[in-house]
Amino acid sequence: MAQEFRIDLLRCEESGVLVATSEDIPGLVLEAETVGGIIDALLECAPRLIEQNLGLPPEENRFAVVAGRSVSMRSAFTMEPQLAKAA
Repeated sequence: MAQEFRIDLLRCEESGVLVATSEDIPGLVLEAETVGGIIDALLECAPRLIEQNLGLPPEENRFAVVAGRSVSMRSAFTMEPQLAKAA
């Protein structure tokens, strides 16, 4: 039976590069300058990662690419942790 994997797609504000990641596919982090480039990279890399890391046959998988907003990679790495306040 085919399994669907979610791919999150964001654009880095500083570089303009597209970044694809997935919580469903361990190890998947891809960058490309165009949507076509990211799709090509996904079709090449994702099936191998799914097979190697999850043990699933690559021909039975589907991908759902979910586009997000642009993010600043600088702020993602410099944000201070937010502590939960006691109620």
